[in-house]
Amino acid sequence: MKVQVIPSKGLGDALIFHMATMQLRERGIEAKTESHWLEKLDAWIDPTSVGSIDSPDAVILQHDNSEAASKMGSGQFRFYGSHQAHKHGPLSPRDFVARRHLCMVDNVTLALSEWFQAPFQCVFTTSRNVVRHNRRVAIHPSSSASHKNWPESHFHAVADALRQEQCDVIWLTHGGQNLNELADILASCSLFIGNDSGPGHLASALGTPTLIVGPEYSHMQLWRPGWSPGHVICPPRWATFFRWGRKNWQQFITKSMVISFLKRNYI
Repeated sequence: MKVQVIPSKGLGDALIFHMATMQLRERGIEAKTESHWLEKLDAWIDPTSVGSIDSPDAVILQHDNSEAASKMGSGQFRFYGSHQAHKHGPLSPRDFVARRHLCMVDNVTLALSEWFQAPFQCVFTTSRNVVRHNRRVAIHPSSSASHKNWPESHFHAVADALRQEQCDVIWLTHGGQNLNELADILASCSLFIGNDSGPGHLASALGTPTLIVGPEYSHMQLWRPGWSPGHVICPPRWATFFRWGRKNWQQFITKSMVISFLKRNYI
């Protein structure tokens, strides 16, 4: 059997759905993930598991509401983060809708089990060994969209507090490293701190614990990094009940909240 896995465009999406590819390959199924992100992680991910398959028997598609996804033929395994009948049409027996109380890693694992009628594990395997340094912390203060970002000045305050506790802080800038280099850094750290972003999922996939500052609990419950131990700090639920609170969520998470959490749990 040959299976093509097609995730959405984000780095986190690619990593999460590549877990499906790796699990299928362990069962002797020829599977590949189509993603330009994974092509850039060839030092960590088997290059033969990335790319396109000629005439696949099945396609696992992360439906991203794009026109291309909507035009794909019937008979595919479609994964929906959420589903609205008036927007997506009726569900087929091969469609899977994410359970909002589970993270995406758990949801993809559950989808695989339902589609292939066999147990699967939430495991992400790499082709390299990891050497982790105690008290080395990576901070990534950006993401793919500014509305998802906690203020950079707050992250600087967190970095200063960590340095006062004799932590080795690595400040990661957007585009400052290629993906293989970024993976090398993240795998060497004992903690990753950042926004809801692809590097957080990469850190988790490499076994590094994560602390994510996120905009809304219901969103982060689904999209939190799902492999290594991790925590998410979000505004109180009442704060994001109204539109103004969702738009200005950063105001409800103070520097002292994050620093106090770190002192209680990590330093």
